[in-house]
Amino acid sequence: MLEDDVSRELAELISRHGALIVELELTREPKPEAPKQELVQLRVKELDLRAKIIAWPPSNRAEAYRKIEHFARVLATGVSLDQATVRFVLRSVQRFL
Repeated sequence: MLEDDVSRELAELISRHGALIVELELTREPKPEAPKQELVQLRVKELDLRAKIIAWPPSNRAEAYRKIEHFARVLATGVSLDQATVRFVLRSVQRFL
């Protein structure tokens, strides 16, 4: 199974990043009790995890597919990625496609 060939570290990064995106999505609802500093910290964590996943050099086809699949899900949530980032991600997985 492809999932077995994905490193634990990459799987954990993707899982944590996905959870943060959901959490940030939920905070878009007007909540007066949500402190601005807390939202900023969540956003910083999200950007840090995103950068680590973007920079991850897939070591096999399973990791390449998992990386592409994750960013497709990220885009589906409405999060935008700039063109340079998309090109970088695609280049990083190109040899496995």
